[in-house]
Amino acid sequence: MYQFKDGDRVCFFGDSITHAGHFIRRIYDYYRNTLGVKLEMYNCGVSGNHTFHAIARMEKSLLNFNPTHVVMNFGMNDCGVWLYDGRKVDDECIRQRREQIDGCIKNLKIIAETLIEKGIKVIFCAPTIYDELTES
Repeated sequence: MYQFKDGDRVCFFGDSITHAGHFIRRIYDYYRNTLGVKLEMYNCGVSGNHTFHAIARMEKSLLNFNPTHVVMNFGMNDCGVWLYDGRKVDDECIRQRREQIDGCIKNLKIIAETLIEKGIKVIFCAPTIYDELTES
């Protein structure tokens, strides 16, 4: 795990998984209560967001906190979950899945490059797993 230090301002930027805030609270408690690190953490997650939404809201809902670090957790909405709903997986479905993933990667690069240009450290948090074999 990344070692934050006193005075760091960490923004968690993502979709509903971030917005729920459960893992952010645990990380904050660990640093404050176990390690004694005095830092600020901000939840900048918005339910239902895709990476293209994140680009549009970056200035207003992220950069206004003047973060030293941004933990990005996007991907669940960007992957096109409707393309994994049990439909026939043909060439067109595979093309659409790839298009969704490529779009997400492109947008993540735009976000990361923008943050890095501003001197902000970027940390990628992988989205939760998706098990295409489990029936919902």
